[in-house]
Amino acid sequence: MFSHKRRSRLAKFGRFGELIYHQLFDKPARFIATGFTLTILLGGFLLWLPIAQQDGQDIPFIDCLFVATSAGTVTGLSTVNIAESFNLLGQIIMVLLIQVGGLGFMTIALVLLSVTGRKIGIRQRIIIQEMFNLDSPGGTIRLARNIILTTVVVELIGMLLIALDLFIQYKYTFGKSLYYGLFHAVSAFNNAGFALWGDNLVGFQQDTTFILTISALLMIGGLGFTVIADISAKRNFKKISLHSKLMLLSLVVINGLGVLAMMIYEWVSHLGSLHDKSFLQHCTSSSSKSLRRGRQGSKRSI
Repeated sequence: MFSHKRRSRLAKFGRFGELIYHQLFDKPARFIATGFTLTILLGGFLLWLPIAQQDGQDIPFIDCLFVATSAGTVTGLSTVNIAESFNLLGQIIMVLLIQVGGLGFMTIALVLLSVTGRKIGIRQRIIIQEMFNLDSPGGTIRLARNIILTTVVVELIGMLLIALDLFIQYKYTFGKSLYYGLFHAVSAFNNAGFALWGDNLVGFQQDTTFILTISALLMIGGLGFTVIADISAKRNFKKISLHSKLMLLSLVVINGLGVLAMMIYEWVSHLGSLHDKSFLQHCTSSSSKSLRRGRQGSKRSI
Protein backbone atom coordinates (compact mmCIF):
# COMPACT_ATOMS: atom_id res chain seq x y z
CA MET A 1 0.00 0.00 0.00
CA PHE A 2 1.12 3.54 -0.80
CA SER A 3 4.35 2.30 -2.39
CA HIS A 4 6.24 3.82 -5.31
CA LYS A 5 5.10 0.84 -7.37
CA ARG A 6 1.48 1.82 -6.81
CA ARG A 7 2.26 5.40 -7.69
CA SER A 8 3.96 4.31 -10.88
CA ARG A 9 0.96 2.16 -11.82
CA LEU A 10 -1.40 5.08 -11.27
CA ALA A 11 0.95 7.33 -13.25
CA LYS A 12 0.11 5.27 -16.34
CA PHE A 13 -3.32 6.94 -16.26
CA GLY A 14 -1.70 10.36 -16.56
CA ARG A 15 -3.00 13.29 -14.57
CA PHE A 16 -6.06 11.33 -13.45
CA GLY A 17 -3.83 8.71 -11.83
CA GLU A 18 -1.70 11.35 -10.12
CA LEU A 19 -4.89 13.02 -8.87
CA ILE A 20 -6.08 9.76 -7.33
CA TYR A 21 -2.74 9.24 -5.65
CA HIS A 22 -2.53 12.71 -4.13
CA GLN A 23 -6.19 13.09 -3.20
CA LEU A 24 -6.74 9.58 -1.86
CA PHE A 25 -3.63 7.55 -1.10
CA ASP A 26 -1.58 10.53 -0.01
CA LYS A 27 -4.19 11.71 2.51
CA PRO A 28 -4.85 9.24 5.39
CA ALA A 29 -8.18 10.75 6.47
CA ARG A 30 -9.62 10.53 2.94
CA PHE A 31 -8.29 7.01 2.54
CA ILE A 32 -10.01 5.91 5.76
CA ALA A 33 -13.31 7.52 4.71
CA THR A 34 -13.09 6.01 1.22
CA GLY A 35 -12.25 2.59 2.60
CA PHE A 36 -15.26 2.60 4.92
CA THR A 37 -17.51 3.83 2.13
CA LEU A 38 -16.42 1.07 -0.24
CA THR A 39 -16.75 -1.54 2.52
CA ILE A 40 -20.32 -0.43 3.24
CA LEU A 41 -21.26 -0.37 -0.46
CA LEU A 42 -19.85 -3.88 -0.92
CA GLY A 43 -21.69 -5.09 2.19
CA GLY A 44 -24.96 -3.58 0.99
CA PHE A 45 -24.57 -5.22 -2.41
CA LEU A 46 -23.83 -8.63 -0.84
CA LEU A 47 -26.85 -8.36 1.48
CA TRP A 48 -29.00 -7.47 -1.52
CA LEU A 49 -28.11 -10.71 -3.31
CA PRO A 50 -30.80 -13.43 -3.09
CA ILE A 51 -28.27 -15.91 -1.63
CA ALA A 52 -27.95 -13.71 1.46
CA GLN A 53 -31.70 -13.37 2.08
CA GLN A 54 -34.24 -15.75 3.57
CA ASP A 55 -36.44 -17.68 1.16
CA GLY A 56 -39.32 -15.58 -0.09
CA GLN A 57 -37.67 -12.29 0.87
CA ASP A 58 -37.06 -9.53 -1.65
CA ILE A 59 -35.42 -6.75 0.33
CA PRO A 60 -34.87 -3.52 -1.63
CA PHE A 61 -31.29 -2.41 -2.14
CA ILE A 62 -31.86 0.79 -0.17
CA ASP A 63 -32.77 -1.25 2.93
CA CYS A 64 -29.75 -3.52 2.46
CA LEU A 65 -27.54 -0.47 2.10
CA PHE A 66 -29.04 1.04 5.25
CA VAL A 67 -28.41 -2.14 7.24
CA ALA A 68 -24.85 -2.39 5.88
CA THR A 69 -24.21 1.25 6.81
CA SER A 70 -25.60 0.69 10.29
CA ALA A 71 -23.48 -2.44 10.75
CA GLY A 72 -20.32 -0.90 9.31
CA THR A 73 -20.63 2.16 11.53
CA VAL A 74 -21.80 0.05 14.52
CA THR A 75 -24.92 2.16 14.96
CA GLY A 76 -27.53 -0.55 15.54
CA LEU A 77 -30.43 0.77 13.45
CA SER A 78 -32.32 -1.39 10.97
CA THR A 79 -35.32 -0.99 8.69
CA VAL A 80 -35.89 -4.75 8.53
CA ASN A 81 -36.05 -7.67 10.94
CA ILE A 82 -32.54 -9.14 10.78
CA ALA A 83 -33.48 -12.71 11.74
CA GLU A 84 -36.43 -12.89 9.33
CA SER A 85 -34.75 -11.05 6.45
CA PHE A 86 -31.25 -12.53 6.18
CA ASN A 87 -30.12 -16.15 6.19
CA LEU A 88 -26.90 -17.53 7.63
CA LEU A 89 -24.74 -16.03 4.87
CA GLY A 90 -26.36 -12.63 5.24
CA GLN A 91 -25.89 -12.71 9.00
CA ILE A 92 -22.22 -13.65 8.59
CA ILE A 93 -21.81 -10.70 6.23
CA MET A 94 -23.30 -8.51 8.96
CA VAL A 95 -20.89 -9.93 11.55
CA LEU A 96 -17.96 -9.11 9.27
CA LEU A 97 -19.26 -5.58 8.69
CA ILE A 98 -19.66 -5.07 12.43
CA GLN A 99 -16.17 -6.38 13.11
CA VAL A 100 -14.61 -4.24 10.40
CA GLY A 101 -16.54 -1.24 11.66
CA GLY A 102 -15.44 -1.83 15.23
CA LEU A 103 -11.79 -2.58 14.52
CA GLY A 104 -11.23 -0.50 11.42
CA PHE A 105 -10.34 -2.08 8.11
CA MET A 106 -6.78 -0.72 8.26
CA THR A 107 -6.18 -2.45 11.60
CA ILE A 108 -7.14 -5.80 10.09
CA ALA A 109 -5.15 -5.11 6.92
CA LEU A 110 -1.99 -4.17 8.81
CA VAL A 111 -2.12 -7.25 11.01
CA LEU A 112 -2.59 -9.48 7.96
CA LEU A 113 0.35 -7.78 6.23
CA SER A 114 2.45 -8.20 9.35
CA VAL A 115 1.58 -11.90 9.66
CA THR A 116 2.46 -12.55 6.02
CA GLY A 117 5.80 -10.80 6.42
CA ARG A 118 5.04 -7.80 4.21
CA LYS A 119 6.86 -4.56 4.92
CA ILE A 120 4.71 -1.92 6.57
CA GLY A 121 5.67 1.62 5.69
CA ILE A 122 5.29 4.94 7.41
CA ARG A 123 2.10 5.82 5.50
CA GLN A 124 0.26 2.82 6.87
CA ARG A 125 1.41 3.69 10.36
CA ILE A 126 0.21 7.26 9.92
CA ILE A 127 -3.25 5.96 8.98
CA ILE A 128 -3.42 3.92 12.18
CA GLN A 129 -2.29 7.03 14.05
CA GLU A 130 -5.17 8.96 12.47
CA MET A 131 -7.71 6.22 13.20
CA PHE A 132 -6.90 5.98 16.91
CA ASN A 133 -5.92 9.61 17.44
CA LEU A 134 -2.39 8.74 18.58
CA ASP A 135 0.35 11.27 19.22
CA SER A 136 2.88 9.58 16.93
CA PRO A 137 3.05 6.67 14.46
CA GLY A 138 5.49 4.82 16.70
CA GLY A 139 4.21 1.54 18.12
CA THR A 140 1.17 1.43 15.84
CA ILE A 141 1.85 -2.11 14.64
CA ARG A 142 2.13 -3.40 18.18
CA LEU A 143 -1.08 -1.55 19.04
CA ALA A 144 -2.89 -3.10 16.05
CA ARG A 145 -1.79 -6.59 17.12
CA ASN A 146 -2.91 -5.95 20.70
CA ILE A 147 -6.26 -4.69 19.46
CA ILE A 148 -6.84 -7.86 17.45
CA LEU A 149 -5.71 -10.06 20.36
CA THR A 150 -7.92 -8.23 22.85
CA THR A 151 -10.91 -8.44 20.52
CA VAL A 152 -10.47 -12.17 19.92
CA VAL A 153 -10.04 -12.99 23.63
CA VAL A 154 -12.93 -10.88 24.90
CA GLU A 155 -15.34 -11.93 22.16
CA LEU A 156 -14.38 -15.59 22.60
CA ILE A 157 -15.10 -15.45 26.34
CA GLY A 158 -18.40 -13.66 25.68
CA MET A 159 -19.33 -16.16 22.97
CA LEU A 160 -18.73 -19.13 25.29
CA LEU A 161 -20.75 -17.60 28.15
CA ILE A 162 -23.70 -16.77 25.89
CA ALA A 163 -23.50 -20.15 24.15
CA LEU A 164 -23.50 -22.05 27.45
CA ASP A 165 -26.50 -20.08 28.66
CA LEU A 166 -28.45 -20.76 25.45
CA PHE A 167 -27.41 -24.43 25.40
CA ILE A 168 -28.18 -25.20 29.05
CA GLN A 169 -31.12 -22.95 29.85
CA TYR A 170 -32.88 -22.61 26.49
CA LYS A 171 -31.98 -26.01 25.01
CA TYR A 172 -30.49 -24.64 21.79
CA THR A 173 -28.43 -27.10 19.79
CA PHE A 174 -24.68 -26.90 20.41
CA GLY A 175 -23.91 -25.48 16.95
CA LYS A 176 -26.72 -22.92 17.11
CA SER A 177 -25.63 -21.90 20.61
CA LEU A 178 -22.08 -21.23 19.44
CA TYR A 179 -23.24 -19.28 16.39
CA TYR A 180 -25.69 -17.15 18.36
CA GLY A 181 -23.02 -16.65 21.00
CA LEU A 182 -20.55 -15.46 18.35
CA PHE A 183 -23.00 -13.08 16.67
CA HIS A 184 -24.13 -11.42 19.88
CA ALA A 185 -20.65 -11.30 21.41
CA VAL A 186 -19.36 -9.47 18.33
CA SER A 187 -22.42 -7.22 18.25
CA ALA A 188 -22.15 -6.36 21.95
CA PHE A 189 -18.38 -5.85 22.14
CA ASN A 190 -18.49 -3.51 19.15
CA ASN A 191 -21.60 -1.77 20.54
CA ALA A 192 -23.43 -2.53 17.29
CA GLY A 193 -26.90 -3.18 18.69
CA PHE A 194 -28.06 -6.07 16.47
CA ALA A 195 -29.74 -9.26 17.66
CA LEU A 196 -31.09 -12.38 15.98
CA TRP A 197 -34.43 -12.41 17.77
CA GLY A 198 -37.47 -10.54 16.51
CA ASP A 199 -38.02 -8.90 19.92
CA ASN A 200 -34.31 -8.12 20.27
CA LEU A 201 -33.36 -9.11 23.86
CA VAL A 202 -36.75 -8.62 25.52
CA GLY A 203 -37.06 -12.37 26.08
CA PHE A 204 -33.94 -12.35 28.28
CA GLN A 205 -35.04 -9.66 30.71
CA GLN A 206 -35.05 -12.14 33.59
CA ASP A 207 -31.88 -13.96 32.53
CA THR A 208 -29.17 -12.49 34.76
CA THR A 209 -26.33 -14.46 33.16
CA PHE A 210 -27.20 -13.31 29.65
CA ILE A 211 -27.81 -9.70 30.66
CA LEU A 212 -24.58 -9.39 32.66
CA THR A 213 -22.54 -10.98 29.86
CA ILE A 214 -23.94 -8.59 27.24
CA SER A 215 -23.54 -5.64 29.62
CA ALA A 216 -19.91 -6.51 30.35
CA LEU A 217 -19.14 -6.78 26.64
CA LEU A 218 -20.82 -3.43 26.00
CA MET A 219 -18.88 -1.68 28.74
CA ILE A 220 -15.50 -3.21 27.88
CA GLY A 221 -15.97 -2.42 24.21
CA GLY A 222 -17.21 1.06 25.05
CA LEU A 223 -13.99 1.91 26.88
CA GLY A 224 -12.01 1.81 23.64
CA PHE A 225 -8.90 -0.10 22.65
CA THR A 226 -6.40 2.53 23.73
CA VAL A 227 -7.87 2.57 27.24
CA ILE A 228 -7.88 -1.22 27.44
CA ALA A 229 -4.26 -1.32 26.24
CA ASP A 230 -3.28 1.34 28.77
CA ILE A 231 -4.93 -0.52 31.64
CA SER A 232 -3.43 -3.86 30.57
CA ALA A 233 0.07 -2.40 30.34
CA LYS A 234 0.15 -0.41 33.61
CA ARG A 235 -2.41 -2.24 35.78
CA ASN A 236 -2.44 0.62 38.26
CA PHE A 237 -5.06 3.34 38.35
CA LYS A 238 -2.52 5.96 39.42
CA LYS A 239 -0.19 5.17 36.50
CA ILE A 240 -2.68 5.11 33.64
CA SER A 241 -3.19 8.19 31.47
CA LEU A 242 -5.64 10.98 32.26
CA HIS A 243 -7.78 9.91 29.30
CA SER A 244 -8.06 6.36 30.67
CA LYS A 245 -8.93 7.65 34.15
CA LEU A 246 -11.68 9.87 32.74
CA MET A 247 -13.10 6.99 30.69
CA LEU A 248 -13.20 4.66 33.70
CA LEU A 249 -14.73 7.27 35.97
CA SER A 250 -17.29 8.19 33.31
CA LEU A 251 -18.21 4.54 32.91
CA VAL A 252 -18.79 4.12 36.65
CA VAL A 253 -20.63 7.43 37.11
CA ILE A 254 -22.88 7.14 34.05
CA ASN A 255 -23.89 3.54 34.79
CA GLY A 256 -24.29 4.33 38.48
CA LEU A 257 -26.58 7.26 37.72
CA GLY A 258 -28.47 5.08 35.26
CA VAL A 259 -29.13 2.44 37.93
CA LEU A 260 -30.21 5.10 40.42
CA ALA A 261 -32.53 6.85 37.96
CA MET A 262 -34.21 3.60 36.93
CA MET A 263 -34.62 2.56 40.56
CA ILE A 264 -36.35 5.80 41.42
CA TYR A 265 -38.62 5.77 38.36
CA GLU A 266 -39.61 2.12 38.59
CA TRP A 267 -40.27 2.42 42.32
CA VAL A 268 -42.04 5.78 42.48
CA SER A 269 -44.02 5.88 39.23
CA HIS A 270 -47.35 4.06 39.18
CA LEU A 271 -46.33 2.89 35.66
CA GLY A 272 -43.16 1.29 37.00
CA SER A 273 -42.88 -2.48 37.06
CA LEU A 274 -41.59 -2.36 40.68
CA HIS A 275 -44.30 -0.11 42.06
CA ASP A 276 -45.58 -1.28 45.49
CA LYS A 277 -42.74 -3.84 45.77
CA SER A 278 -40.20 -4.03 48.57
CA PHE A 279 -36.96 -2.06 48.47
CA LEU A 280 -34.88 -5.26 48.15
CA GLN A 281 -36.91 -6.51 45.17
CA HIS A 282 -36.67 -3.06 43.64
CA CYS A 283 -32.87 -2.81 43.98
CA THR A 284 -32.24 -6.29 42.55
CA SER A 285 -34.50 -5.91 39.52
CA SER A 286 -33.52 -2.32 38.71
CA SER A 287 -29.80 -3.07 38.81
CA SER A 288 -30.24 -5.93 36.36
CA LYS A 289 -32.42 -3.81 34.07
CA SER A 290 -30.01 -0.87 34.13
CA LEU A 291 -27.09 -3.06 33.15
CA ARG A 292 -29.12 -4.30 30.21
CA ARG A 293 -29.97 -0.78 29.05
CA GLY A 294 -26.99 1.12 30.36
CA ARG A 295 -25.51 1.94 26.94
CA GLN A 296 -28.68 3.30 25.33
CA GLY A 297 -27.47 6.81 26.05
CA SER A 298 -24.62 6.27 23.59
CA LYS A 299 -27.10 5.04 20.91
CA ARG A 300 -25.16 1.79 20.54
CA SER A 301 -26.94 -0.58 22.91
CA ILE A 302 -28.17 -4.07 22.20
